[in-house]
Amino acid sequence: MDAKGTDGHSVLDLIEYKQRLRVPVHDTTLDRAVHFHRARVLEARGQFDDAIQAYKKVLELAPQDSVAYARLANLYVQRGAPRAAVVVYVALAEMQAEAERWEKAALAYEKAAELARDDSEVHTALRDVYIKLGRLRDASKVQDRIDGILKEIETGEIDYESLQMAGGGDEYTQPMVRLVNALLVDAVKRQDVAAVTAQLKRRADVSARQPDGATALHWAAHHDDLTIVDLLVRAAETVLGPCGYDTAKLHRYLDMIRKQEAEARTFARNTGL
Repeated sequence: MDAKGTDGHSVLDLIEYKQRLRVPVHDTTLDRAVHFHRARVLEARGQFDDAIQAYKKVLELAPQDSVAYARLANLYVQRGAPRAAVVVYVALAEMQAEAERWEKAALAYEKAAELARDDSEVHTALRDVYIKLGRLRDASKVQDRIDGILKEIETGEIDYESLQMAGGGDEYTQPMVRLVNALLVDAVKRQDVAAVTAQLKRRADVSARQPDGATALHWAAHHDDLTIVDLLVRAAETVLGPCGYDTAKLHRYLDMIRKQEAEARTFARNTGL
């Protein structure tokens, strides 16, 4: 590892300098200042990749340095990496929100939303911050955008099916996939056949699990709603076709869930719970 920074200052020189000043080893104030200065010098020289690494070092030493976050995100934009910039802006927004600096959180989320117009999670977070601030008109506009994302999926302007196939591990496309899947589960919970049909048209994943482990099929079985069960099964068959989707096994699985639900109800009734 090279002990010298691009600006010519040696790491060993910095350690020695701190010792001479009797600055405690754990005090990183001087270290942060040196790395930040180095990042600015590299940025001015157009050495953006090195500047990015220097700003990351600043954030390692000072995770609360909002200026370093902002400059790092700006560098990613200049480098043509808007998705990386979104991650940085969201991290900055979350930091500000945790400290209840809602105005600053809104500004960071706004930057992220500008770069990720189809990221429903970013827009949802921005909407929630606007609500915290009492900016209800702004929150309503963002909600319109969230609704627009779903509409674009429905009309094919956003190729949701391709996102499912190609974006399985992509942190930038997955929010849309999760949103549609969550809306399907919510519709099944409410036994809203029209809403279930709408989400299935958007290619919602029938087998997707929510944070509690439940799927849309779990909820359909819970309600013993054979109409919705049939819709979900047919949707799964349409997507998976003859690739081995075992509908008989699925129906046995649903029968098992119904049996478990019935046993739970009987137990609760007999025990008074």
